[in-house]
Amino acid sequence: MQVTAPVGEQEGAARAPARAVSPPRWAGVVAWGSLAVTVLATAAAAVLDAVTPASARAAADLSVGWVECLPGVALGIPGTLLLRRVPRNAVSWVLAGVGTLWALEGLAQSWLTFALQGDPPLPGASFALWFVARFGAVLLSGLPLLLLLYPEGRLPTGRWRPLSLAALAALALHPLLLSVAPSAVALARDDERLPEVYAGLDLDPVSLPLPASVAQPLLQAALPLAVLGVLVPAAGVAARLRRARGEDRRRMR
Repeated sequence: MQVTAPVGEQEGAARAPARAVSPPRWAGVVAWGSLAVTVLATAAAAVLDAVTPASARAAADLSVGWVECLPGVALGIPGTLLLRRVPRNAVSWVLAGVGTLWALEGLAQSWLTFALQGDPPLPGASFALWFVARFGAVLLSGLPLLLLLYPEGRLPTGRWRPLSLAALAALALHPLLLSVAPSAVALARDDERLPEVYAGLDLDPVSLPLPASVAQPLLQAALPLAVLGVLVPAAGVAARLRRARGEDRRRMR
């Protein structure tokens, strides 16, 4: 699989004499900065996990945070390399951004478990719970977004463009609703209550005052739409691969 520069840049390069073009300096700063945040978040999560007893994780029903950071590192490394090489390709930004967010989600999980041991819980615990249990759902949109943008870093053209825009909207709807729905709806899990250790937290830091009769149907409708939002990018990649010939086909592999 090969990520390329946008089509317009490729055509311009074909007309102009071959010459080395150095990426802008800011691209390297952003690239290494995002990777540094990802690695530091993973290290901080590991330290917090090391000083947090397993009983605290069991009481909070949470896993080890630094393990949750590892997918972020796996995405952040290629994202950093691509940002330095082709900073104008959106695939680079998605890889680096999702990698950083994933590592921060793991760090938030480690901090939440650690902070809940205090009485009252330490500052930031409420935000960490919101980030892990609600905003973290946005990470599931990373792969479909990569499929939509790969390899030129732009949405497909032609008849696939409106389908791609609809898929993006469907992917964004579920994490958006989950982030702002009342906790009684957003955090409900098969009619089970949250563990008692969360009793001292603000469960609605950014929730909208939506009645359950409105929020629940919206969330139920958003989940199957999100599934469709995953299927459209996968179908689009399959269609592009089937039509591709020669060099285009080789790049997509």
